[in-house]
Amino acid sequence: MLSWDSVDRITPLITGGADLIFKGQPRLKRIEFRIMWTGYVDPKEDEKYYIAVDEATTRAKLGHIVAILVFKFMKEHGIGVALALASLNNVYDSSWQATLHIL
Repeated sequence: MLSWDSVDRITPLITGGADLIFKGQPRLKRIEFRIMWTGYVDPKEDEKYYIAVDEATTRAKLGHIVAILVFKFMKEHGIGVALALASLNNVYDSSWQATLHIL
């Protein structure tokens, strides 16, 4: 379930939650996160967000930010399903893909 809990509370619940996922990438200052939800947004005008990151960003912190953004998107579009953030994977350079499961 998408959660507003603090990052400190959710870190131990996530495999690799404390991993510094941008360590060794000091020039990376932000990543782009897009939400493409079939039927709710024109794919040419998908929801785009920029998330500030640095070498101290953990997997749990990034997951927490993504969860908040998805929750806000769902609320704005009247989507009323419960979701779980199953994974967050780097697919290319500063592009990350979240996998969500409907509960």
